[in-house]
Amino acid sequence: MIRHSALKTEQTKDKPTNQSLSKFLQLISVMAEAGAPLRLLDLSKRLKISQATALRHLNGLIQEGYCYQEEHLGRYALTLKICGVADMLRSRVTIRSLAGEMISGLSTKLSVGASLSVQHNMECIYLDCVYEPGRMDFSLQRIGKQTPMHTTSSGKLFLTEFSKDELDSLIKEKGLAKLTDNTITTRELLDREIADVKEKGYATDNEECELGLRCIAYPVRDSFGKIVAATSCFSSVEKMTDDFISDKVKPELCRVAEELSKRMGFTA
Repeated sequence: MIRHSALKTEQTKDKPTNQSLSKFLQLISVMAEAGAPLRLLDLSKRLKISQATALRHLNGLIQEGYCYQEEHLGRYALTLKICGVADMLRSRVTIRSLAGEMISGLSTKLSVGASLSVQHNMECIYLDCVYEPGRMDFSLQRIGKQTPMHTTSSGKLFLTEFSKDELDSLIKEKGLAKLTDNTITTRELLDREIADVKEKGYATDNEECELGLRCIAYPVRDSFGKIVAATSCFSSVEKMTDDFISDKVKPELCRVAEELSKRMGFTA
């Protein structure tokens, strides 16, 4: 058994590189996912690195209090100190702050409106919204307010993760309010729409929340793959043609959603 005090010097001294940092972070992930202490040999095999290199990383974690070695079996595991770092980050960082200037950047680059939203109490709430440059003629009643999820592209994304019972509760408690002639107002049509959104990976709102307004949204996922927010772009039906959405909006909006998902800890 190799103790963490051994092998303090390696035959080959690695210089700090992106690759070594990547392996260090992978080591933490492997130990966190294991849920039980692991042997040095097992860690080195999983990471495809030498035992000496794995031990060097482990020594650093032990020194900082993020890892411990069992006294008798010599296996390694993370301490709860790492949870403190996560809690501290959660208390200081919000989805909106992680998004930074991405929402306004979307609006500027595409000359459309852009927003960031979350789901709360079975309704859609917009955390950030940047209006289309040069125009404020839409009423946009949804912005800054709680909006029925079945009427918006962002809300439809959240509904894809609702169970049958949760959808039943939504309809019973909130109903399927008709905001325009295009609004989905039946469970059958809603089920079809949700299935379509799941298949496509994004959602659209074709004058379902407000007449004259068309919107498309992509999901933002957390480290567990759960949809925790949605990014969307909106403009007039005249501007948001199928070609404009396909050629201009979707690539940029998808890129922003994927980047924000990465910042939330999601890995595809």
